[in-house]
Amino acid sequence: MVDGPDLPGVGGGMIERAGRVVFAMRPQQPAEERDLLVRQLLAHREGYSRDEVQAAFAAL
Repeated sequence: MVDGPDLPGVGGGMIERAGRVVFAMRPQQPAEERDLLVRQLLAHREGYSRDEVQAAFAAL
């Protein structure tokens, strides 16, 4: 399964296969962006809406 949240500017996705989750991102993506993207993808995977994810990150 390939999945990605409906978030503007998200530059990646994740693949879940055989109990493993692999994150795909563009080459040379800065560490801070990778961290944020992984958190967004995991939140999306757990069923949080786009608005819930954005509100949570706005509070940081």
